Amino acid sequence: MLVADAGAKTDSRALEVAESIVAPIRLLPQAYLKECHIRLAKTADGQLQQLARDTVSHACGFPTPPIPLPSNVTTTLTSLPRELRFRILAYTDLVTPSRQVTWSRHDRAYGRHIAQFFYCWEDTSLDENSPNMGCFCRCHHAGFSRTCRSWIPPGPSLFLICRVFYEDAQFIFFSRNRFIVLDYNDYHGSGPVPSSCAKSYLRPHSATFPLRHVRFFELVFPPYRPSSWPEPQHAAMQDWEATIDWLRSMIKPHALMLHFAVADLDEVSPDQYYRPVSNEGARETVMAYVRLLRPLSRLDDDGLAWFYAYLPHPVCRTEHFKASKIRYCDWVLDAEIALKKRAECCVLGSRYDNLCSNGKEEPDLGDWYNNH
Repeated sequence: MLVADAGAKTDSRALEVAESIVAPIRLLPQAYLKECHIRLAKTADGQLQQLARDTVSHACGFPTPPIPLPSNVTTTLTSLPRELRFRILAYTDLVTPSRQVTWSRHDRAYGRHIAQFFYCWEDTSLDENSPNMGCFCRCHHAGFSRTCRSWIPPGPSLFLICRVFYEDAQFIFFSRNRFIVLDYNDYHGSGPVPSSCAKSYLRPHSATFPLRHVRFFELVFPPYRPSSWPEPQHAAMQDWEATIDWLRSMIKPHALMLHFAVADLDEVSPDQYYRPVSNEGARETVMAYVRLLRPLSRLDDDGLAWFYAYLPHPVCRTEHFKASKIRYCDWVLDAEIALKKRAECCVLGSRYDNLCSNGKEEPDLGDWYNNH
């Protein structure tokens, strides 16, 4: 293990210093070491990270990228058929390990929900008495270690080579990953009324976000209290409808699978969510679902590839249900199945029966569901 932290990004001599530090390791015979972990800076740096990778690869005998082809070779990646270029790019970091990219309104940033891809230094397979070898995660440091399984968004290199690569990389990134807009945070709760999370995400990025390439889009709303769901004339609802109308012209409906979900409660939800609701409040929540779903039916005018809904039935939050000893039973399951069908019929209309008859298996909810 080598932790040098040679310098910061602003240090012009950092690369020179780092090269002198790893020079003795590079003099070792190839594949001389069984394991090697190197960190050359506390903050991520492309040049230092590549130096760490090359040094570890030499010391441990890992496969390295092939030597560049001579300049007189006429066949290049851009000269290949587009379909073949897509297959090659699908093996790069343009496709996340879980094939899911999440955007949170609370964090105003992208993220992933599978812990193994961004907490790589917390290796639970190690004996708890084993010494902690520290963090060599490439998301946080300029280092390299085979223990790091983290995924980081692809850098600008694939997008800046030329216009052909820019267009191909965009298509792969946006068509091969599921995009999840998450308006819910277990620990922080949500605002008093639903804001247009879709608008907050889509419209500011419309110039660089090629919606026509997206194939799987998932919208996740919080489990609001009945009084928090907006009425039809509320500004949030008008904003929601305007966003859906705007979205119609930006997507390819026949190629888009849309998933609409409302987060369920769990053990870390804020206390305000746990207060029981009345039977009338449960009915108000169902009507609020319908008000949010109706504008989505406009997206189906040109035929969505499919629409799925996940809606926890609010009857589970009533005083009567919470007072009963039966936490889950057949009648609740039947009620949720009926609510799901009502929601999907609301959007798909007469196409619902035909789409259901094809026997297509419904995809699982995003990773947020297993981590909230």
